[in-house]
Amino acid sequence: MAESKVISVRLTSGVSAQNVEIDLKTATDSDLKFLWEVIKNEDAREELKLRTGMDPAKNLFNQTREDLDYFLEWTKNNPEKYQELYGSQEIK
Repeated sequence: MAESKVISVRLTSGVSAQNVEIDLKTATDSDLKFLWEVIKNEDAREELKLRTGMDPAKNLFNQTREDLDYFLEWTKNNPEKYQELYGSQEIK
């Protein structure tokens, strides 16, 4: 199992608040996406990039050459995950 990476997040609801620890290595992709999009947690962003090959802070219009090179390298190193996430197209 991968080494854990735990972050602490403060959740508030009305007048109550609570700190919650989240292990990014075992969190779901949707949880990581939430942590990045709503809380802007950089560690969640990096973990999601490692899992998907794409930086969630980037889109088709603001990717750099380095982003594309990273994704191509990721697809070569993770062909099964690529097929799972992006379809059954074969990477050569």
